[in-house]
Amino acid sequence: MSPPRWAELPVFVYGTLRRQSPHPLARRLADEGRYLGEARCRGQLYRVAHYPGWVPGPGWVTGDLYRLSPALLAALDSYEECGPGFSEPWEYRRERHQVWLGKEAHLAFIYRYNRPTGSLTLLGSGDFFLT
Repeated sequence: MSPPRWAELPVFVYGTLRRQSPHPLARRLADEGRYLGEARCRGQLYRVAHYPGWVPGPGWVTGDLYRLSPALLAALDSYEECGPGFSEPWEYRRERHQVWLGKEAHLAFIYRYNRPTGSLTLLGSGDFFLT
């Protein structure tokens, strides 16, 4: 069996897909992805429903950084309902942003919340599992 090919950029996950989440896709990421560690990025986290949404901003958001196979990255796009096959405007967009793993900066994919946040609750801790 050949080793998996990894997507060009790591992926930063900050909500229901983090390692401590019981969600089945979070378990799949932990089993099939290459976990790089807990990371953080500049931004703000909002409670959308039973899940959060990240937008760029002045605070810090805590999450997990993974390297994924292209197939697993496609599964995340499907979970977030963005990309080909989904009608726009999407709730999330996959973008590239800088994240920090310890003191090292990395460029990573992150799913940005793509709707207005005015009526949402800001999660001031920046950690979905601490609020």
